[in-house]
Amino acid sequence: MAASREQFGSRLGFVLAAAGSAVGIGSLVGFPVAATKGGGGAFLLLYVLFIIFVCLPVMMAELSLGRRTQKDPIGAYTKETESRSPWRILGMLTFITPLMIAVFYMVVTVWIFGYFVEIAQGNLSELAKPDTFDNFVNSNQVFIYLFVVGAFVNLILVSGVKKGIERAAKIMMPLLFVMLIGLVVFVLTLDNAEIGLRYYLVPDFSKINTAVVNSALSQAFFSLSLGMGILITYGSYVNKSESISSSAKFVAIADTTVAFFAGLLILPAIFVINPNTDPAQLSDSSVGMIFTYLPKLFLALQPLIGYIGASVVAFIFFLLVFFAAITSLVSIVEVPTSSLIDTLKLKQNLHCFN
Repeated sequence: MAASREQFGSRLGFVLAAAGSAVGIGSLVGFPVAATKGGGGAFLLLYVLFIIFVCLPVMMAELSLGRRTQKDPIGAYTKETESRSPWRILGMLTFITPLMIAVFYMVVTVWIFGYFVEIAQGNLSELAKPDTFDNFVNSNQVFIYLFVVGAFVNLILVSGVKKGIERAAKIMMPLLFVMLIGLVVFVLTLDNAEIGLRYYLVPDFSKINTAVVNSALSQAFFSLSLGMGILITYGSYVNKSESISSSAKFVAIADTTVAFFAGLLILPAIFVINPNTDPAQLSDSSVGMIFTYLPKLFLALQPLIGYIGASVVAFIFFLLVFFAAITSLVSIVEVPTSSLIDTLKLKQNLHCFN
C-alpha cells in the first residue's frame, strides 16, 4: 500500500507557492509593456475579464483534477480517462511542455542571477554598456552561475513540498511583495512619473484589436501557469478539506496584483528618465528589457540619487526578479519531476514515498 501523498501544510503555503509559479518574468516586465502598447487601462480591463471569466474556471478545473486524483499530470489523466482515450495525450503534453519551458527559463534565471551578482559587486555601469550582455552570455562565469542556480533549485525540490516548495514560497513571495511596493513608492515620488502612469492606466480603446485581445488572453493564461501541468501537480498536494475555489481566487488576486504593481514601477521609471519616450518603441521582449534596457535605466538615475543609490535600486529590482524567476522555475521543474517519481515509483522524500 502506497503512503499518502505529501501535502502543503496550510492554505497560505499553497497560495504563496501557486502564486510564485504564476508570478514570473512575464508578469514583472512583459505585462507592463504589453498593457501600455495595448491601450493602457483598456488592456488591463480585458486582462481582468479574461482572468475572471476564462482563467479562473480553468484554474479550478486543473486544481480539482490534481486534488481528486492525487496524481501527477500523467497519472491524473490516466486515472480519469479510459485506456484508449485521446485525453491521455494531454498528460504526456503536460510532461513534455514544462521540460521545454524549463530549459529557456533556467537560462534566463541564470542570467538574472549573474546580473544580480555583478550589481552587488558595484558593476552597474559595466552592465549598461552596449556589448556587455553578449560578452556576459559567452563568458565562463555563466557556468558558475548555472551551477549555483541549479543547486538552489535542486535543494528546494529535494526538501519536499512542506520543507522545500512551501518554505521557499513563504520566504521569497512576501519579500517580493515588500520590495516591489517599496520600489513603486520610491519611483512614484520622482519627477515625470505621472506621465508613465497616464500611459499605463488611462484607457485607450482605439488600440483594441484582435492582436491586443489575443495578447491579453495569452498573458492571462501564461501568467497563471495554465495548461502546463503545474496546477494539477500542486493541486495533488492540497488537502481535500481546502476550498479549491477560494484558493484559486487568492492565487489569481496575488498574481494580478503583482503584475499591476509591476506596471506602476516599470512605466513611471521609464518616463522619469526620458519624458519623451515613445511607448510603441519599447521592446516586446522581456529578455531585451531586463538585460539591455533596464541597466541603462537604473544607471540613468545616477544624477538623481547618485551611483550608489542607483546601484541599490538595481540590486533590489534584480533580487525581486530573481525571486520571481526561482519560484516559477521550481514549479516548472516540479511537474516532470513529479511525473517521473510517480511513474517510476521512485522513493524520495520529495513525494513522501516509503
